[in-house]
Amino acid sequence: MGSGPDSFVDTDMTDADVHPTPLSIAPGATQTGVANELPEIVFEVDGDGRLTFLNRQGLEILGYDPHDISGGLTFLDLIAHEDRAMAEIAFAKSASRDQLLAGEFQIRRKDNTGYPGLVRIRPIQDRRGELTICGIIFDISALKRTENYLKRSRERFLNLAEQLPESVFEIDEMGVLSFFNQQAIVNFGYTFEELMAGFFAVQLFPEADRAGIQETLKALTTEASGVRKEITALRKDGSTFPVRAHFSTIVQDEIPIGVRVMCVDISEFRG
Repeated sequence: MGSGPDSFVDTDMTDADVHPTPLSIAPGATQTGVANELPEIVFEVDGDGRLTFLNRQGLEILGYDPHDISGGLTFLDLIAHEDRAMAEIAFAKSASRDQLLAGEFQIRRKDNTGYPGLVRIRPIQDRRGELTICGIIFDISALKRTENYLKRSRERFLNLAEQLPESVFEIDEMGVLSFFNQQAIVNFGYTFEELMAGFFAVQLFPEADRAGIQETLKALTTEASGVRKEITALRKDGSTFPVRAHFSTIVQDEIPIGVRVMCVDISEFRG
């Protein structure tokens, strides 16, 4: 699950005060009671990648003991095999360029079990002027579970939307279509490419109704809600048909990020 070389976050440490971080500590400070009280894993490694310090939380979570540290445990021993090549690149890059680096890696315990972690490392100099890499590991298991749940939920919605006999589309905060099902393509007469090319949703409705549609979209992206209206829809060829439109706010992390619309063609009920 390594982040990949382009997804490391590089921070020029020449202006460290602008980027305060739990790693910006005095040389040797990790080997104090402060580090042992932190809920995250804190470690130090020498220029060759050997661990010189692992806080109490690190020992407990990873299952190591002080003898493992003195026995030559390395930074890469904390990383799952599949992510070690990328972790080694990050380590070398941080050491050579005096930068804070962050990346997601699968963390490896002594018993070979693992979990997803966010690793942040930066070089410091110890009291003797020798290079030391200071790091911290955040457990992001809960975040990954949430991401996977949302991804599965999104996939289920998209699959369901494609099965519906009605037009379903989503609109971002700029009023541009961000999703539409196959039935929307059929009902409105546009091609997939046309609807993907920055298509404004109000173009699916007659010009006389667009101001009202824009007001609805603005209200729903300001405060989560739902609206049902009987309005007129406009096809690409200029013909129209009546629809019962269901507008609802798309919410992410309790913040409105767009609007989902389902249009039910009610032509047969209008005679």
